[in-house]
Amino acid sequence: PTLDLYPSDVQDQLQQLNDETVYPKVNNGVYMCGFAQSQQGYNEAMANLFDSLDLLEETLSKQRFLGGDVFTWLDLRLFMTLVRFDPVY
Repeated sequence: PTLDLYPSDVQDQLQQLNDETVYPKVNNGVYMCGFAQSQQGYNEAMANLFDSLDLLEETLSKQRFLGGDVFTWLDLRLFMTLVRFDPVY
């Protein structure tokens, strides 16, 4: 079977979700927590991270993948952070 990680019918939706949530608040968000220069910065970064995880959990409670019924590049990108979340972050 052919795997299309960039389906055109959901590409705009996925790009927006990546640009607004997955990359800045989750993938990069874990680093913002780790490199925070103050307790207030850490608290803000943690709040952004966990608010974003809650949003993604809500989305994934209604559909199997971020793009609906199809596994995409964005699911893979999110997985790379989540699989290391407890042991590393």
